[in-house]
Amino acid sequence: MKKIILFAITALFAISSFAQDGVKWETGTFQEALNKAKNNKKGPKLIFMDCYTSWCGPCKQMANVVFPTKEAGEYFNKNFVNFKQDMEKGEGIELAKKYSIRAYPTFLILDSEGNEVGRIIGSDKIEPFIEKVEKAKDPANSPKELLVKYKETKEIEYAYDYLKAVDDMYMENKIVDFFTNYYDSLQYYVYFEDSWKYLKKAISIEQPAVLNKILNQKATYDISIGKGVVDEALIQSLRSELLSYLRDKKENVSKETINKACDLLQLLTNNDAYWSFIISAAKDYSENNTEQLIKSFDARYLSYSLTQSQLDVIQKIFLNMKNIPEGEKARFVKDCKGALEQMLKGIDKVWEQYKDVEIPEKPNDDSIAAIRIM
Repeated sequence: MKKIILFAITALFAISSFAQDGVKWETGTFQEALNKAKNNKKGPKLIFMDCYTSWCGPCKQMANVVFPTKEAGEYFNKNFVNFKQDMEKGEGIELAKKYSIRAYPTFLILDSEGNEVGRIIGSDKIEPFIEKVEKAKDPANSPKELLVKYKETKEIEYAYDYLKAVDDMYMENKIVDFFTNYYDSLQYYVYFEDSWKYLKKAISIEQPAVLNKILNQKATYDISIGKGVVDEALIQSLRSELLSYLRDKKENVSKETINKACDLLQLLTNNDAYWSFIISAAKDYSENNTEQLIKSFDARYLSYSLTQSQLDVIQKIFLNMKNIPEGEKARFVKDCKGALEQMLKGIDKVWEQYKDVEIPEKPNDDSIAAIRIM
């Protein structure tokens, strides 16, 4: 018994020592962390901010395995005021919007005014992670400085360095802004494959300048990049943009732009029932045609022509539309429920024929993975 107690005490001290050796996190507010960095006379002036969520596995890996280590503590406690925040709780919600956090974990390096110096996306082991942080905290490597270098020199290498940096940080809005503002300055480089891998991510209906440039010069892009590649990029981007538009209608998107995007999709593809519906709904929504939207969002009909996952998307879209009366939304949900119940009744009838049949075990995960790879 004494040995067990001694072992437990030893383990407790070891855990306590391990935690003390690790990164020391500020326990106050974000503003208090900024104030500490600002008022530090001899201590660190930079803030290292861990942007995490409760459901993020890699976030937990960093929090439970990497940051408690002695190496992490020695580095981060010396160089930063360390602050962590759940981006889906409290002030984290506004911070996520302010810093455009779109992937987790995201680690921000900020100055004492809260200006971003650099960012790192994703988890890693402590040694390579510290290397990434060292690079990110050097202002010369920041997207802001890389953009300045391009603006001053117009050298394509700096453009690619900047685009790679913001792409790695999941800052697609910066890619859109770059090509919107500097497309013409890139000259013939816009037709290179190295440019296209970023340019296709700038296709937007909210900022349609890049889309219009591509369409006006599509024959050239078809030759330099490949018609199939260009068409596929347009299809994927425009479909994503229309879904985003329907989920959260943006007032600055014109009816003309929506119609142009819809007409282009109809031209490029043989749309199935789902995408034909999305295209039609986008047009009606852009024209504020509430009466037609209510008619077309008929759950009884849609439940027979669409998959359940597609119907779920359409339901979320309809319930989020601001100009649809609550009564019509309630009707849609009720009809969806009725259609689902009717489908389950049909399944129950079929199940009666098979309920006594022995069901074989599924293949293991490795077999499934191998099938997918093949």
